[in-house]
Amino acid sequence: GKLRMKNPFQSLWNKLRRFFLFRRLVLSFFALSLICVLFICGVLFMIFENSTKRELEYMATPKLDRTNSAVTQTVSSLIPVMNHVLSLSYTETFFYGSQLNRINEQNVLIRLRQLQNSYDQIHNISLINFNNERFLGTQGVATGYVPEILSGEEPELGTAYGMRYYKRETPRNINIDHTAAEAVITFIYTPKGLYSHGAVIIDVKMSYLEQVLHVNTEEDWGKVLFVNRSGQVIAGDGEAVTPEELREILHQEPGSYVEQLGGQKSFIPFTESDTPDCFVVLALPYKRLLPFAASLRQGPTCAVLLL
Repeated sequence: GKLRMKNPFQSLWNKLRRFFLFRRLVLSFFALSLICVLFICGVLFMIFENSTKRELEYMATPKLDRTNSAVTQTVSSLIPVMNHVLSLSYTETFFYGSQLNRINEQNVLIRLRQLQNSYDQIHNISLINFNNERFLGTQGVATGYVPEILSGEEPELGTAYGMRYYKRETPRNINIDHTAAEAVITFIYTPKGLYSHGAVIIDVKMSYLEQVLHVNTEEDWGKVLFVNRSGQVIAGDGEAVTPEELREILHQEPGSYVEQLGGQKSFIPFTESDTPDCFVVLALPYKRLLPFAASLRQGPTCAVLLL
């Protein structure tokens, strides 16, 4: 018989075709395997994410309650101080006096300093008589001195227990120029009836409120905020946080949400405070929820894209 000569090019082509077919099968197998791994990792990530959210929400509830209770106690503790100041006979004499009475003012100052020393959160206690514009308090005595909060220059943050409150910085001593200023929350009570032409002013140390917020949230939650209904931060680290962001969050029912806050996605549980028209807000950057579980999803995704 005749010998048939093999075509070397045909043989090479067949070998190459089998090689590329085998390569395609191998790559398809690896791609399918990675897609399956990616799917499983995505499911695991969602499970871990949801369970972490539930756990954080469970952990946040007592923290919110403790913080709310501590802040409310700080604010409500001013009520007996106001009542005590108004019950003093020296206060009545000061409010009704049209002329200076140094002896009575000295007696008032002694009582005010005693009250101030009894409460760690109080920075100043002052009285003002609108009839003669006499200002008398632990930060100084003056005639014609009207704090900017009474002249309408400072925006009011809200009203609690009949007291208007403001956020401001006040000098340690109004009688000495260029004294160091203290950040405070100022509560003003304007009595009705007999004392309607006077006011009691109490400055609460901002540093004390900041300490109350952080002591009751031992773990690092990123931000712990005490805010009013308008989204204004009363106390806490409000840097980069806008009132618009907070208002959008606070318009929802109290609970836990994932929202943008301060330029980053955050896990935000909040509750309505017992202090009227106020809220306690916790904010944890979302990227810190599952720092390791996120790699479960990112690693396989990069591998599939490379293939």
